[in-house]
Amino acid sequence: MSEEVHNFNFRQKFLDELFSIQEYLNFYGGKKSKHLMEDVIDFCVDVIVTNPLAFPECYFLKTNTQAYRRAVFRREYAIAYKVTPQLIDILTLYHTSRDDR
Repeated sequence: MSEEVHNFNFRQKFLDELFSIQEYLNFYGGKKSKHLMEDVIDFCVDVIVTNPLAFPECYFLKTNTQAYRRAVFRREYAIAYKVTPQLIDILTLYHTSRDDR
């Protein structure tokens, strides 16, 4: 079974949110934050990009093509992304306790 290779892009909003969460965890989280950035990026590249349709459609961004998807990382962080034939566009990251709209 071969994995399909997709082009991907991290949007600035995703990177800004990731840095913000990392900064917060560095201050308040102790050991919990040690590898968060690396682990989230690895999850995006190794899991989302290799199988982008494995995760459900974003319930707050419904389209006819089901292009917008939402993956959950470690049951704490949601990653919203858009799937097109040319690109997997990683849009944003947020804590699951926040309102996603």
